[in-house]
Amino acid sequence: MTSKIDTTSTAVRYFVAEPANSGTGIFGLGHTAEQAIADAHAQGQTRPATVTPMDDGMFVVNYDGEAVGTYDDEDRAHAHAHRYGFEATECTERLYRHVESHGCDASSPGYSWVWTDAQKSTYDLQVDEEAFASALEEVLTALHENDNDRDAWKAEDALADAREYVDAYVAGDDSSEWYLAVNEDAALRTALDLAVRDNILETIAEREAA
Repeated sequence: MTSKIDTTSTAVRYFVAEPANSGTGIFGLGHTAEQAIADAHAQGQTRPATVTPMDDGMFVVNYDGEAVGTYDDEDRAHAHAHRYGFEATECTERLYRHVESHGCDASSPGYSWVWTDAQKSTYDLQVDEEAFASALEEVLTALHENDNDRDAWKAEDALADAREYVDAYVAGDDSSEWYLAVNEDAALRTALDLAVRDNILETIAEREAA
């Protein structure tokens, strides 16, 4: 897997960093590839491996205070050094937010991730899409039928409002199937909160454009 380096786009982007030699978990987050990799090193209290040129024309790879390889080719030395670091991949906001809430650690419970497309360029939080669609429909139907405060909605409060609405309309009845689905599946809850937030933001945009 190669690092997916950020571009000059003004849109907010999301990246996660995995160990370059194994891809066993997410250890860093950032809005650029560089930020995610730096965060992974900070979380693990490590530093990137370095390549030092020697007087005899050789290149020494150093990691954690020790020489871990010597090469007569600089590119090969850097390739070896890369194995001790992290690789960053762009991801969806819902994966980013879920890891942000549940921890940057391969052993953290409650999340896994999948590619969003055949190009394998972006990670997404893996959720039960059928359960997600059903729960979202349930919340949005109740939200727009019963809420009288939409004229007071503010963009900066959208996520907090969404979480409250999910609690009220889905998780409020412990006898319902929605209660079990949403409260036993942390990934589903993350995806649902963000989808409801997006709907609130769309409603605010439509109101302001009218």
